[in-house]
Amino acid sequence: MNRRTATILLISLLAVGGLVFALWDRAKEQTFIFGNDHQLVLLGSTYGTNHVWVDGTPLQRFLARVPEDWLPESLVADKNNEESETPMLLLWFKDQSTNTGSPNTISVPGNIAVGDPVLSQSLVIVIEDENGVCSTVDTGWSSSTTTLGLDPIKFETFPRRGKVLTLRLLKETTSTNGQSSYTELGRMQIKNPVHENFPEWKPELLPITKTNGDLQITLTRLLTNVDPDSDEVPLRATNRWNPETWICLRVLENGLPTKDWTTGETFLSDATGNRTEVNGQRRFDDKGEGKLFADSIPWPDEPAWKINVELSRGTNFAADELVTFKGVPVTTNSITNGVTPSDTVVGNWSGNVVTAGVRSGPPSVYPLDMDPVATNTVQGFTIKMLNVNKILNLSPEFPDTYAVNFNTEPPLKGFGFTPIKATDQNGNDVLTSGSSASTSTSGNYYGFYAVSTNELQTVDVTFAIHKKRFVEFIAKPEMMK
Repeated sequence: MNRRTATILLISLLAVGGLVFALWDRAKEQTFIFGNDHQLVLLGSTYGTNHVWVDGTPLQRFLARVPEDWLPESLVADKNNEESETPMLLLWFKDQSTNTGSPNTISVPGNIAVGDPVLSQSLVIVIEDENGVCSTVDTGWSSSTTTLGLDPIKFETFPRRGKVLTLRLLKETTSTNGQSSYTELGRMQIKNPVHENFPEWKPELLPITKTNGDLQITLTRLLTNVDPDSDEVPLRATNRWNPETWICLRVLENGLPTKDWTTGETFLSDATGNRTEVNGQRRFDDKGEGKLFADSIPWPDEPAWKINVELSRGTNFAADELVTFKGVPVTTNSITNGVTPSDTVVGNWSGNVVTAGVRSGPPSVYPLDMDPVATNTVQGFTIKMLNVNKILNLSPEFPDTYAVNFNTEPPLKGFGFTPIKATDQNGNDVLTSGSSASTSTSGNYYGFYAVSTNELQTVDVTFAIHKKRFVEFIAKPEMMK
């Protein structure tokens, strides 16, 4: 039997199965119908980190199991691939509207006229669990005009315990005063792809205090559904679609309040696998108190969340945490500012702050002279100072920016660095306010920026290498009513 005959036979044998598959497959599809004859069809869902969705006729989708070189081109389906670093739920929608617009383009029903108090409108999809608890618009999907050929809608956070998920399509209307309101356009139910009996974490009673070395870190309150405009007590609850979550902390060092520490990477998670990062660093006041604000959160109806907090010292470093290099030369191998080829670092100047004031990455990324000009040891790390690189400025009205770079052996795992001081050959301060530190995921190269209106020849730099502190709390979020 030749290959062509085998292919025809295989297709024939699969035809009946393909028809059965087609009926079953189409039975799963559901449609949002809204606005001016918009039809947004849910083709299906996938969960994980490597997502593949096959589009085409029912027979093409069925034959996707067959190697493509066995099939005639007319029977080869389109395969769509999406990858994510963490497991996500992807909903695969397709526009089958009858309106005469751009193909596969969903627009929000309702026009905005000149002088209208409405500033903008967007479509939002949120997920509701079996208890009626909904995700927020920050953890859902939204767009004012979205091309939905086979672009999936991604959910990193969603309810995972129930058997059924309810999808709710909302229209978000934002007024010129910044207030948002939401109108439901439709809802549908789908099977939960990760339903199982997850463990339940038992929360500790607030306030919860953890000790790490000479630090005592207390979680005083964990509040969710807080109105973002509610700055102080009495707190207010908010619109259910866009709440804020507060993580209230107090830090003592050697038993006394301190404001020498800042929060670093902070993560919220629940027992079902939902995990979100809290963006932004926070300092503490004279009482050692401070708040972290989170928009994306684990599932709000879970009995407990884990709160993993990283703390880094920001001021008052010990002498054995400091390292100084004097007379570091400025190299003529410059980096270009203002264009973005693959080997470029771009420094954005705003006032007296270089907003891109963090440099990290292996030598294959940055065109640096990697031969160290000086070596020192601090906190068990060998610090190899590299040449300072001038960033060629294509905007002459801005000051010149210089990248200060160093290498450590071993990498700064569990440690951070903070720029303390940088002066030019004349003793003038050239350290940018706002400089901070970030480690590279693929190497042990670090850096920060210096700025000067005069040509730098050499730079004296001092920075701190300090141990980070980590604590974990398990607490039940307090829902503002």
